[in-house]
Amino acid sequence: MIPLLLAVSLCYARPLQIADLRLEPTDTPFSVCGHDRHRVSQMQKDQCLHIIGELDHWYEVTIPEQSVGHSIWINSSIRGWVHKRNVVKAGRCSCRSFPKRTLSLRDRKRIVLQAREYVGQAYLWGGLTWANPSSVITTGVNCSGLVYQSYVSVGFLLPRRSPDQCAVGMPIEPQELLPGDLIFYAPVARPVKHVMMWTGSDLIESYMSFPGGSVRLISFEERFGVALSSVKDGDIVQGKILFFRRYGEE
Repeated sequence: MIPLLLAVSLCYARPLQIADLRLEPTDTPFSVCGHDRHRVSQMQKDQCLHIIGELDHWYEVTIPEQSVGHSIWINSSIRGWVHKRNVVKAGRCSCRSFPKRTLSLRDRKRIVLQAREYVGQAYLWGGLTWANPSSVITTGVNCSGLVYQSYVSVGFLLPRRSPDQCAVGMPIEPQELLPGDLIFYAPVARPVKHVMMWTGSDLIESYMSFPGGSVRLISFEERFGVALSSVKDGDIVQGKILFFRRYGEE
């Protein structure tokens, strides 16, 4: 059945803390190795949504604050389905403003402190929320959700997904790393798959295991089996291409 397209309409999440954004208009999980691969992302309380269609009990929406693509200034928004019970229509949009800005060393330290708050919390495919066992919705963060939320905490907007986060970053070498810089990897000849944050001495990552996973603090050498000083941007380590990226500089 083809979704019914609507005139431009805006709505907000109800006073629920979070709700899943689904790949298909169904709550039925598509479970692979214990992870629901149909969870595209999560919307947060009162976050602005654009309704672009509907089907039965579902709205097809985009979330302007969660961009996809290779530019954070000219981009498209993440897209998926949300159950109507989780949203209410509204007459206007109240998207938060994230002007382009530079990041000070103080900002970078705040980003790392925010990321550290997640250590020990659950990994969640597509997750963008604090882990809360009492929630009616499964909560937690994935790797890109962890860094997205940490940067938003200082008013800096990154794309939602790790390949796009990597694409908009400024390439740096490992010896240039500052707190809050990001390290990505991609299997050889494949897109970026994972992102980690540099704390100034270690890595913070939301690490997926099968099943489960959690946010953890780990040294670069323990993670990759080599010293950080021995690699360069674009090197292949353990069959993965490493990319070092920075944000918030002109």
